[in-house]
Amino acid sequence: MNIKNLKEFLPYAFKTKVAVMIHGLHGIGKSQAVKQFAEENGLQFIDRRLSQMDSGDLIGLPDLSGDVTEFKTPAWLPRDKDSKGILFLDEINRARRDVLQGVFQLVLDRQLGDYVLPEGWHVVSAVNPNTDDYDVTNVFDGALMDRFNHIKLTPTEEEFIQYAQKLTNIDQSFVNFLQARPEMIEDSKLATFSLDRKPSRRSNIKAAELLASGLPEHLVTEGVGGLIGLTNVIAYTTWMKENNIKPFTAKEIFGAFSKIQERALKYSDASTGRHDVITASLDNAYNELESRCEKITEKQMKGLYDLLKVIPKDLAFSFAQRLISSKDTKLSKFAIDTFLESTETDWVEDYSKAAEAVPVETVPVEAKKEEV
Repeated sequence: MNIKNLKEFLPYAFKTKVAVMIHGLHGIGKSQAVKQFAEENGLQFIDRRLSQMDSGDLIGLPDLSGDVTEFKTPAWLPRDKDSKGILFLDEINRARRDVLQGVFQLVLDRQLGDYVLPEGWHVVSAVNPNTDDYDVTNVFDGALMDRFNHIKLTPTEEEFIQYAQKLTNIDQSFVNFLQARPEMIEDSKLATFSLDRKPSRRSNIKAAELLASGLPEHLVTEGVGGLIGLTNVIAYTTWMKENNIKPFTAKEIFGAFSKIQERALKYSDASTGRHDVITASLDNAYNELESRCEKITEKQMKGLYDLLKVIPKDLAFSFAQRLISSKDTKLSKFAIDTFLESTETDWVEDYSKAAEAVPVETVPVEAKKEEV
């Protein structure tokens, strides 16, 4: 994955609450790329080298002043519950084993002892590959590695040249030379390492969550492959193409319905339909409305209305109800104004009344004979 795609991928990865581990050669800009992403998105950025830390630096030192021993939270960890940022843990495969135990809890439970990482923070790690060219330790067990989405970062030659051209303290003639001789930018043999990920039940669920987040198609192979392995993700994408089963994107839903009508009817068929695909499609629509409902036009909403009219009514009503009852007041107000007041969605209120109507069960009463 190059730097451009990494920056595009991170928001989708963060939605799944899975820590990201970036694998790459030294000096390619792993930390710089993540720092730039943080700056571009208004996020705080905390960078720590785990190879230079011991367990006390991570979980804090004990306070023995009271009757109960407490660990004082290190000053570098974020405390503001409303803050948002990226906690970048570098050189994780050069860390001591006692430090790795703390990292395990931070990645698994998002806490260290009594300290809890604020909800708006995400963990990203970076490592050099475990090859003969690097003095790293192969100390990861499967449980720890399974908590990460593993991404191999390979910046393009163009990205490197563009970065170098922006620097003012270097000789640009040398940059021009590298642009003319790109084979001299780095040793190509170093970049041949591979990430052999194996799936687990946990990583399969996280892969499904990542796919449901609206992950663009061009990021699926590397993004999902970082969770379940390239072999498995290729098998999945091949199966999807062979069966022509693919959730509708937000762009398709809010576009011309005629383009997806045939597939929508196919997925909605009572006997051979794929309601799971419809549900995933509605998730894409929900995420789009949640992020920019105030910018959706009436013409775009018409595409959504047409889709809701052909899918099973219980799925359509559940979707409308989900929007209306959203904790996001802006989204719920938008849903009320559109779904309960639009003539396109009269069925919402009718279906709601039908669902609330509970038939009274009549139980026949047999006359009992009195025993004499």
